[in-house]
Amino acid sequence: MKVGLYIATQFTEQTDVMAARAEMLEQVRVARQSGFASLWVPHHYATEPMQMLAPVPMLAWLLQEAEGMVIGANILIMPLLNPIHVAEDAVTLDLLSGGKYVLGVGIGYRAAEFDAFNVPLKERVPRMKESVEIMRKLWTEDRVTHKGKYFTIEDMGVGLKPVRKGGPPIWIAGVVDAAVKRAAEIGDAWLITNFAHLKELVPQMKLYRETLAAVGKPFPEDAPITRECYIGPTNARARRVQGGAAVQVRRLFVVGPGFSVGRSRVVPAAVRGLRQGPVHHRRQGLCEGRDPALQRIAGRESLFDARAVAGIAARNV
Repeated sequence: MKVGLYIATQFTEQTDVMAARAEMLEQVRVARQSGFASLWVPHHYATEPMQMLAPVPMLAWLLQEAEGMVIGANILIMPLLNPIHVAEDAVTLDLLSGGKYVLGVGIGYRAAEFDAFNVPLKERVPRMKESVEIMRKLWTEDRVTHKGKYFTIEDMGVGLKPVRKGGPPIWIAGVVDAAVKRAAEIGDAWLITNFAHLKELVPQMKLYRETLAAVGKPFPEDAPITRECYIGPTNARARRVQGGAAVQVRRLFVVGPGFSVGRSRVVPAAVRGLRQGPVHHRRQGLCEGRDPALQRIAGRESLFDARAVAGIAARNV
């Protein structure tokens, strides 16, 4: 099992984000000292009234306490971004982290974000597929010429080259069957979201394996999955959130032979206790619950015990 911290970079409008900076650094420091293997941050635009820090500068800043940890975005909304920009940022973070950057991407879902960027929702999939193709070329070729539907590059190259051969791994998030197949076809791993239910995961894992075989790719070394849970020193206290009796950890993340743990306001003591205390799933409580897409998802139950997720990962990976 590999456990990592998916740190909270989204805050209520009442939160003093300047004051929270020291706490965030301490969370990462204690997580690293406690043996956590990875550090993850989310991505969204225009989240008012929620305050949200941008992922790339956030990761670069947190690297001062995350030395040796895998770092990554989970996930960047790729259709809204230019692949040259993302490729350059990825190479920079790959170098700064010593070859430990993972690029997690997805197609997004918030119509308001796409409207603001003047990108039609119907273009999400082809834009992301073309972007992934371009980024891989930029990481592996000196100069690139590309004439696609959305992007054109005329004999240009990225001056910096990544530490990892071929560039940072690209983990592709997916909820529906089409996205699972896409992750197998063009990604280095299928990043399973915290919305996934076991009854959907089992057939989708079969689909993922079948698609990998069809395109001649082996099952990847990493098999990431995200879960949401509470932690605490006892079962009863892990189920309570009032009065500091439990710590809310929003997102648990399975990787290959291992895991990483999700978005949280974890205090240092709770980070240390995570490896020992019970871990229980919570009903999904989403910051952007006003969004219609999330409202449809918000009430669903997922796997209720993180240890069960670990067992499923061990059997299915």
